[in-house]
Amino acid sequence: MREFLKLKITLKAGISYKKSTTDNFEKLKAEDKVEVVGDKIVITLANKIDIKTGTTIRFEERIIKDGESRENRAFEQYIKDAFPTVNEANIIEGEVLTKAGGNVKVKLVGENLSEAVKVKILINNKDKTSNSEITESANVNVEVVNNTEQIISFTLPENKTDKAETYSVMVSLDNGKTYSSAIGVNILENRAKRLVATVLPTDKITDKPILSFMSIQSYGTSGGGTEQPDVTHTYTPVGQESKKTWVTMFGANFNKALTKIKIVDENGVEWYPLQNEGTSDSMDNFIMVSADGTGIYGNGNTQMFELICPRNVTIPTNPNGDVTFKYLVAVDGENYDQEVFVRATVVNDKVGKKENMTADEISEVKVKHETEDGKLVFKGATVKGYKWSKLRSFNVRPIENNANFEALKYKIVRADGSVEEKEIGHIHEEKVRDIKEVTFIYKSNINLDELNKAITNANTAKGTDKYKYATEEIKALDTSLATLEEGNLEEIVNGSIHEWLLERVGLVELRLAYVLSSILKEDASHIDEIEKVAYEFGAKQACEPGVSVRFAYNYLDDKLINGMPCDRVIDLVSENAKRIVFEQYEDVHAQYLDVFECEHEAYYKVRFALIKGLLSKSGIEFRVLDSHKYELVCLEG
Repeated sequence: MREFLKLKITLKAGISYKKSTTDNFEKLKAEDKVEVVGDKIVITLANKIDIKTGTTIRFEERIIKDGESRENRAFEQYIKDAFPTVNEANIIEGEVLTKAGGNVKVKLVGENLSEAVKVKILINNKDKTSNSEITESANVNVEVVNNTEQIISFTLPENKTDKAETYSVMVSLDNGKTYSSAIGVNILENRAKRLVATVLPTDKITDKPILSFMSIQSYGTSGGGTEQPDVTHTYTPVGQESKKTWVTMFGANFNKALTKIKIVDENGVEWYPLQNEGTSDSMDNFIMVSADGTGIYGNGNTQMFELICPRNVTIPTNPNGDVTFKYLVAVDGENYDQEVFVRATVVNDKVGKKENMTADEISEVKVKHETEDGKLVFKGATVKGYKWSKLRSFNVRPIENNANFEALKYKIVRADGSVEEKEIGHIHEEKVRDIKEVTFIYKSNINLDELNKAITNANTAKGTDKYKYATEEIKALDTSLATLEEGNLEEIVNGSIHEWLLERVGLVELRLAYVLSSILKEDASHIDEIEKVAYEFGAKQACEPGVSVRFAYNYLDDKLINGMPCDRVIDLVSENAKRIVFEQYEDVHAQYLDVFECEHEAYYKVRFALIKGLLSKSGIEFRVLDSHKYELVCLEG
């Protein structure tokens, strides 16, 4: 906010005007307003002036920057009779509608709005031609309230598809010459804001992020370079060093704290963009740039991101050597939409050295996350990447912003078997080359000695009630093992939503592992009492009687932690109306239990007791078939 105010002050100080040819230039007064609205600078004088021949406005040098950070030279401009201006444009009714569709209202606030603006309603799809227009059937009405306000009303149709449908409200302020949905946009506050209404495919309004459609352009080019327009595909220009693309997302409930982007190339290799880095350029990496480091702008029904493609890459077997990339987005931070995507083709300009995106340049790298004494901290993976690009471009990165574990260094194993250890900061410049394995090494911030001492002291004071945690014990636990925050997700999340969620999952698992190990190491017989507590806790949240076996399965899936959603460790083996068999094919809990040397068997006893409590009213029975294989059986009917 401070930077925003500073920019406004600088801009205002550099603007002056004169009322006629014979007058002198006057600086703007304190009560005059200067705002940046879309691609316009709007100046509102506290005291109106008459527009005469020679009425002129002057902009001093170096108060404006273009998209390339080039500063302006001083210039003057004659002021003509005032055109309609919109300072604010908001959907005040029907921004998100159920599948039935319904009424939408848009409020325009500005200057010289005594005549009704012209409006088009377009459904957002690939061609954005007249075939997309529903203006007539939408029964558009424009009400002129006064010289500074208008209300646009229209009706959107029923959504008969299984995906959200979005509609752009296109407004013309020049009697139909040009139309835009970006009117009233303050680029310093929310440059991604567009007048877009969304009709969901459901009967109820949801607060979950939903992606409906995306469009892409590159330096003003769009449409895929074909005769048939296609705003989901762009070709980068050959006369520009930077292969910058702009993507606009349409949907509902977008939250920039959640949105994640990855790029898949023609070889199936997954790229993850680097963000706001002075040490990286777009020679052989994807780069995202924005003021807050995310590369993403906006929330709500529209969101935008700026992505710079690598410029020195080629696939020699393709015509001209061009390379096409597919952009995938996970609006929930986890699940990448495979149906809604955009593409960018980097045209081979045949200038300079090009890196070949061929099979012989692809290498597999195994990634692990361990403590200094070799214990597993986070789930690893095996990734593919090009030898000539950076490791981090293929998501070979340490887990950051974790309260319990801090990455200190990493160890690499090369193809010849040689091993190197480096400080964590060097990972920013590390390229794939001949690396076959990367192990990130973390320091644990969990102080076991302090925890054990606090628990021992509290237990001694409580005598036989050792297994029942008192206030002092809880405080000790909360101090050493952080608690989950409360509040607005957008304000809480700092950095990657995936890493943030991973940390919170680990937090919950670690707290339970610590409590179990502390109690049972002192007296293993307390397991019976703990199981009883777990069952009673589950029973307080039990699902209703008479539910289906499928409902019970989904209910457990919602209540229990099984790693991250992307881990997908639970596999449905078989299902009928009376019985579901499922399997946990990976023990995602073991890594947390081992930190405190907690018995795995004890953990699962407590977990099973909780499950039975959750199903205690349902008429569904939970059974263990064998190691990590289970069934739910309907006992009624």
